[in-house]
Amino acid sequence: MPEPVQNLVDEARKLDPDRTLAVAMATPVDRPLLAALVLFNAELARIPEVVREPLAGMIRYQWWRDMLAGTAAGVAPAEGRSPHPLLPPVVAGLTDGRLRAAPLAALIDAREAELDRLQPADLDALDAYAAATSGALHALMAEVVGADAPTIEVARRAGTGFALVGILRAIGFHQAQGRILLPADLVEREAIDATDILAARNEEALERVFAAILARAQAHLEAVAHAGPFDRRALPALLPARLAARQAARLARLGPAAVALPMRDAWTVPDLLWRWLIRRI
Repeated sequence: MPEPVQNLVDEARKLDPDRTLAVAMATPVDRPLLAALVLFNAELARIPEVVREPLAGMIRYQWWRDMLAGTAAGVAPAEGRSPHPLLPPVVAGLTDGRLRAAPLAALIDAREAELDRLQPADLDALDAYAAATSGALHALMAEVVGADAPTIEVARRAGTGFALVGILRAIGFHQAQGRILLPADLVEREAIDATDILAARNEEALERVFAAILARAQAHLEAVAHAGPFDRRALPALLPARLAARQAARLARLGPAAVALPMRDAWTVPDLLWRWLIRRI
């Protein structure tokens, strides 16, 4: 792998190892742009985690808008500064027509909305959030490799299901940040203490909320599993759904208690994804 591409993949792996593993299986011609998109999403997703005030986050999101617009227009970075490693492949994709600017802008907008830290009103709102962020990323990954419209929509469901499982796994992390991504109507109906979601007194109620979200995630993931066959080039946008399905099964078995336990899937991910890849081509 050429050094610039390897560096890009390495950066993506630091922030999003699961998706980056799937990208590593992409064809050499697709790998730089796919890795750049994964890294782009990861950079956007972590902004609400590292800023204390919404205004600081808005400035960072605007920086990305300006960098993409300026680099695409051929504006060189300030003297002494190198462009972000994801920018060259993204600009190449915009230039050769593989990548459209509108989905990138929509992804920035969807991630910027997280600065408000609004709790989803209901399960449909949570599903829409997952689709607008992770689902949109996976759809874009499929689009840039030339996938047809049905495959792009399957990829969108793959990303949506992947995100819903990730939200369940990250309840403790979100609680530490003062964020709640569980649907407000379910939390209210179950009388869950929102200030201490993982407390023992909430266990049975949280299991019911878990089950509702997990059922929605599994519906997306099962749709992916029963679709296809797919062109091999589109598989990096789809393979993370297989990992999410395995994680969902573990969550279904253990319930909310699973979020306090280490996930051991990383030991089996390569073999797991390769087996699924071989069956689909």
